[in-house]
Amino acid sequence: MEDSVNRLSLMFGIIALFTTHATAEVELREKFEGWALYCEKSPTSMTVNSCSIVQSVKAISKEQYYVGVAFRYDEHKVVRMIVRIPIFEYRDDRVDLVIDKGQWGLAFINHCMEKTCEAEIQLSKEEISNLTSSRTLLVSYKITEKEGIQLPIAVTGLSNALEGMARLVGIK
Repeated sequence: MEDSVNRLSLMFGIIALFTTHATAEVELREKFEGWALYCEKSPTSMTVNSCSIVQSVKAISKEQYYVGVAFRYDEHKVVRMIVRIPIFEYRDDRVDLVIDKGQWGLAFINHCMEKTCEAEIQLSKEEISNLTSSRTLLVSYKITEKEGIQLPIAVTGLSNALEGMARLVGIK
């Protein structure tokens, strides 16, 4: 089980980083609890968007249902969150994000690839603070018109992972 989660994390980490650098090879640089920090392998020069923090979870009973969450800095040094889900015949562009304190956010699918769709949102410092002070981020999306799925992402270690990524890319 852990191997499949690690493979999913690696796949998502690579693709999340590819959003910015389509031809880059990436490597695992560090782990922070359930979060993995991936950076470009041997970049000619490290930029603010050379790294991503990633965590992915599959549903236990139905492995075709999963969610991947990544964080990276954009060119303006603003944290962006990317949520990746599988494509289904039925598609609702809404992805609900709930933390311990209740509804935290709402994301909408920005684009889809062959087998996955992504929602990318810019986060304020307050949103990051609310998220990192929680234990769990529940990501919900529809799989049919009447049925949805909710998958938990452990937030433990995210604050340290964000700090580690900031140091690596020269923000702190």
